[in-house]
Amino acid sequence: RTVLKLVPSRPSPACLPPRRVREASIAMIWDHSPYTYASGYVAMLAGFVCAALTLNQWQGIKGEIWGLCLQTVYMCFLQGLGFGMAGIAFHVVDTRAENGQYVGADIWGTDSGWIFPWIVAVMTKPVCSGCLLGACAAYLGTTLHRFRAAQCANAIGFIVAIFEVYLIMVDELWETVTPEFTWGAVATSLSCVVIPIAGWRQVGMSWIFVGLAIRLVGYVYAIFGPCLMSDAFIVQHGCPFPVDASKDLVFNVCMAISVIPFYYGSVMKSRKDLDYQNLLVAEAAAKNPVKDSRDCCTGWGK
Repeated sequence: RTVLKLVPSRPSPACLPPRRVREASIAMIWDHSPYTYASGYVAMLAGFVCAALTLNQWQGIKGEIWGLCLQTVYMCFLQGLGFGMAGIAFHVVDTRAENGQYVGADIWGTDSGWIFPWIVAVMTKPVCSGCLLGACAAYLGTTLHRFRAAQCANAIGFIVAIFEVYLIMVDELWETVTPEFTWGAVATSLSCVVIPIAGWRQVGMSWIFVGLAIRLVGYVYAIFGPCLMSDAFIVQHGCPFPVDASKDLVFNVCMAISVIPFYYGSVMKSRKDLDYQNLLVAEAAAKNPVKDSRDCCTGWGK
């Protein structure tokens, strides 16, 4: 094949949908790599496992929708779902491209099966980022304000997800990566700043911060790292993966690793909060002992 020009949809991040490259035949070919979908599956597995472990090891109140527990569970689960669907989309593209089959971009076309898992991915990832920021708000607060902050973070995630649906409906599929990636980078950066400042010396703070820092590294590398214009024909100078080069490998692996210390820090905080809650209950019971109601009628206890 003779490639005339490489036309990326936007000079942006990883997690991009397959990039368009114009050929002499004007047909589209796709930047594809097994590393892309394999690392996506790793991020999926890490998310699902950490979501299950959070529920299994949680020692506090599990019923708080806007509390640290469920916000962490939602974040991990939605990461698993989003990156899993993105992995499937890239897997379909890579398989068809390797077999010499056409890969279409028409949502209702016969060769566009990859689009549907991609749609699920770009709709769930913004909500995942909202739950990440909501979990950090729940970690820092102990009053009703933390729930308000978590609700606002979740609401922004849902708004971005709705905007993704709008882009798909107006046939702007190539622009869907920008909103979810930008919101994810903003939510992660804000959490990295707030957690060490407002949560200094709180239980599990170092674990949560490490998870956020690893996540931020993935975003920074996706923006500034090499391999931005790489595909099966062109490998940018300085790329650390000269064969099947892909920024998505680094980005997805960072996302996969990040949820492990984050979940562990959340669990540590829940155990400490439960101990403190039990202490308050015990102190309240000691100050206000409950008398046996039978005393008024039988004279017991005199």
